[in-house]
Parts: sequence; structure tokens; C-alpha cells
Amino acid sequence: AQRACDVVIFTTSIQLIHLLQMAAQLGIEPEVRAALANHLVIASVGPIMNAALAEEGLQPDIVPIHPKMGILVRAAAEQSAMVLSRKRGASD
Repeated sequence: AQRACDVVIFTTSIQLIHLLQMAAQLGIEPEVRAALANHLVIASVGPIMNAALAEEGLQPDIVPIHPKMGILVRAAAEQSAMVLSRKRGASD
């Protein structure tokens, strides 16, 4: 919510569920959702995680060609700066 990071990498849907549950308990869910949508790069491991994001009204910015951890991390490292610039520029 405080935008202290630039990239969030989701490898399983339970991570997203827990993040949003904790945000709700802390009373900052709207801020967390806004940060995810507008200020953070969302990297998703693949189709199942993409569906979980979609159920929450979010979309991934980076999805690797193959749903493997190493490929996901590499894609995030290579593409995050460009995506971050685009997202933050669009929300300003």
C-alpha cells in the first residue's frame, strides 16, 4: 500500500488471497488494490495465477512463456523497468 516495492511476483493463487486478506484485516485493501493496479509490476507464473488475478479484478503485467519459476524471475528482471515506467506514467 505504501509502494515500498516495485515488483510483486505471484507463483500461487494463495499468495494473492493471503495478501488481500491481510490487507482487509489491516483496513488497507483498497490501497493495496490500487497499488497493484497502478504502481506495481505484477508478474504471474501462468494461466492459473492469471485467472486468480482476474477474479480479483487485476491483470498481470508479466507472464513468462513457460510457467516455470526461473523463467518467471528472468522475465520479471528483463521487463519490469519498462512496465513500471508505463504503469506509473499512465497513473500520474
